[in-house]
Amino acid sequence: MLLRASHVIKTASLASSRAAFFGTAAATRDAASADPPWKDTFATKPSADVRQGLRKERKNDRELEIDARWNKLEIPAMDVRGLPDQFWQECAGHARVRTMARHHHIYEHVFEPSGEGEAMETKRLMSASAAKNLNVSYGPDLATDNVHRGNILAAAQTSEPPRLNFSVGNGELYTVLMVSPDGLRGNGSEVLAHWVLTNVKDSADLASASCAAEYLPAIPLKGTGYHRYAFVLLQQHMSSELDLGSASSLTDRFVCVPTLMSEHRMKLRGLSFFQSTWDKSVDGNWENLVSSS
Repeated sequence: MLLRASHVIKTASLASSRAAFFGTAAATRDAASADPPWKDTFATKPSADVRQGLRKERKNDRELEIDARWNKLEIPAMDVRGLPDQFWQECAGHARVRTMARHHHIYEHVFEPSGEGEAMETKRLMSASAAKNLNVSYGPDLATDNVHRGNILAAAQTSEPPRLNFSVGNGELYTVLMVSPDGLRGNGSEVLAHWVLTNVKDSADLASASCAAEYLPAIPLKGTGYHRYAFVLLQQHMSSELDLGSASSLTDRFVCVPTLMSEHRMKLRGLSFFQSTWDKSVDGNWENLVSSS
């Protein structure tokens, strides 16, 4: 595919700016390292004038243009799982989540209450949907095991509860929901809750949280295409216990997220979601669900 010279130069400039911003050491540091990749760069972010000067300088760099044209330009990767909320917002992470959530109709199918004022309520939720960097991981690989913004994961990957990572301030409490707006639905705007944790004080210590609904893997029905699964991070007003009945049967797992937020005075703080379709592991998950109900 042929690219215009201006597009190639812009691509090279952007790639080089990222390299200068994040640094080679941050790009190559292993994700499992004790030091997060933003540690050396967070306090030394170049000013807007410096970044603008770098862009102008690189627009005239012929070597960058040649490398970009021949696919030889290396763009440093960055592990965003450990980014603090401030840096997450400065990197426009919250805006990307909001854009992709709109694209996948997460707001209207998960958060819209039935009745009047839906548009206003959805707009309010969108403005604060990703203030926190919510990271959900089903394994160590950032590219294939993490939940991002609508990426595809195999149902077999979701057999065990994922690891969560998000910042919690002093005295703050959070509720984590895993819900699916596709497939089985309850009455009105009720969605199936696959996992419900309340009173979360530390994302690294979920055992200390209250579990209102045990984890249920992705169970997309065969022949129904891709199903969406959303992880919702809600900030609690106070300590609370959710009553979902026994939560051992599917009928007890249907929740209306807007009603839940309204009754318990919760605020949306983080959002992450993926898609999955049927594979052979789904049949086993259904068998376990039926036998336990």
